[in-house]
Amino acid sequence: MDKRDRQHLQWVRDRLVNVYGESNNVDFVIRLDGIITKIIEGECESADSKPEPQKQFKYEKVTFDRASSALMSWEEFHAGNEAYHLYIKTGDRFVEPDIYQVVGNYENLYRKTELDAVEELAKELHEIDWQEIKANGEWDDLSDEAVLSYKKMAKHAIDKLGAK
Repeated sequence: MDKRDRQHLQWVRDRLVNVYGESNNVDFVIRLDGIITKIIEGECESADSKPEPQKQFKYEKVTFDRASSALMSWEEFHAGNEAYHLYIKTGDRFVEPDIYQVVGNYENLYRKTELDAVEELAKELHEIDWQEIKANGEWDDLSDEAVLSYKKMAKHAIDKLGAK
């Protein structure tokens, strides 16, 4: 919203109160006052601002050779190390385990990790590329140069789409 929009809202508010006799204490006038205040204080997003992209996560299976290793990881998290946050999959949900669940289910633990949007798009581009040329290939089997090339294409696509 720009200055003209704010002024127009203020004009509507004043007209409701001063011309049509609405009370300042009516809920919609109070709400309108709040909206105008937010605009003045700059809390509303401008039409030109871009929303922050939402972080996306995935759950990766974590393998521990012994329950004691899983327990050490759980203790690291509770000591403040966010990288050691563990979850147990129950049905379709992931829940944060207590100490007994960690020790008893050390083969069924997962870690929540943030997805890299560029890498995920690069993998999709790779998949499309392989389907087009009818060749077989897995992402993990690509050379470092090929991975870098797909990542460059993905970054370019994200930058280009984000610019609009």
